[in-house]
Amino acid sequence: MNAAMGVVRFSGFTLDLSNEPVLRRRDTTIALRPQSLKVLAYLVQHPDQVVTNADLIENCWENPKQTNVNSVAQCITDIREALAEAK
Repeated sequence: MNAAMGVVRFSGFTLDLSNEPVLRRRDTTIALRPQSLKVLAYLVQHPDQVVTNADLIENCWENPKQTNVNSVAQCITDIREALAEAK
């Protein structure tokens, strides 16, 4: 995580990257698994870039060699569902 990134706002959401990532909509914290928050943080830190599964695995998992694309897909599903439910 890039702690210098601070706070990112997008589509009515706030992602605070200053310590442990926290996603909020207004004053409500949105529940996401820690791994899904890591993926979301990586994605918002790379706007306007194509981010591959390999990029996510390499940068968001502690042991990339034991991680597979299904783990990435589950995180993306978690993120999409959380954002959709919070609107």
